[in-house]
Amino acid sequence: TVPPEAPALVSPADGENTNDNTPTLWVYTITENSFPVVYHFAVSDDPSFPYENWSADITIDDPGLPSFGVTVWALPDGVWYWRVYARDNAGNVGENSDYWSFRVDTVAPAAPVLVSPADGENTNDNTPTLSWQSVVENSLPVLYYVAVSDNSEFPYENESSGWITDNSWTAPELRDGVWYWRVRAKDNAGNEGDWSDVWSFRVDTVPPEAPALVSPADGENTNDNTPTL
Repeated sequence: TVPPEAPALVSPADGENTNDNTPTLWVYTITENSFPVVYHFAVSDDPSFPYENWSADITIDDPGLPSFGVTVWALPDGVWYWRVYARDNAGNVGENSDYWSFRVDTVAPAAPVLVSPADGENTNDNTPTLSWQSVVENSLPVLYYVAVSDNSEFPYENESSGWITDNSWTAPELRDGVWYWRVRAKDNAGNEGDWSDVWSFRVDTVPPEAPALVSPADGENTNDNTPTL
C-alpha cells in the first residue's frame, strides 16, 4: 500500500547547458518491493508542466540496478524542464521528483569583434594587452581563446591564452616585429564559434638613433634671422 518514493535525478545537472539536442536523462533507481517498477519521464518547456512535450514510460525489473537513462528525441533549442515519478507493480503511484532544467543550445557563438591594439598599430609595449568585445550568448559563461602568430596564415601559434573568461589578455613578452592575432569564443554548451578577423600590430622597442645635424654649421654666423635648420 506504500507508493514508491520520488526518484532522485542524476543528469543533466540542474541548469546545465548542452549542445546535444537528444540528451539522455538519468535517474537513480528507487528502493521498492513490488517489481517491476515503471518510471514516467516527462519533459516540458513550461516548469508548471501544463503539458508534456515529450514523455516515456521505462520499466525496470532489476532491483540491483543503481541508475539508468533514457534518451529524449530531438528537442529545439531552448530551456527544458524534466521530472520523473515511479509506479510499482502493486499499482501505487509515487510523487514527482523535483524538476530540473537544462538548456539545449546548438548555435555557436559569433566571432568576437577585436578592439585593441588597432589593426596595424605600432607599440613599444612588448607585453601588449589584447582586447575584444564580449559576444552575446545564452549559454554562459563564455570562454575565449586568443592566438598570436608571426605568420598571418596561422600555421602555428607562437603564443596563446588557452580558454579564458575575460575579454582581454596580456601577451607574454614578444620580440620586436609584426605580430598577428585572432580570437574565438566557446559557449557553456560546448559550441565553438568561428575565428575573428586577423589583426596585426608591430612591437618596436628600439628608439630612433640621434639625428645628425647639417646646417647651420656648428658656430656658423648668419645674417638670416629666420634660419632654416
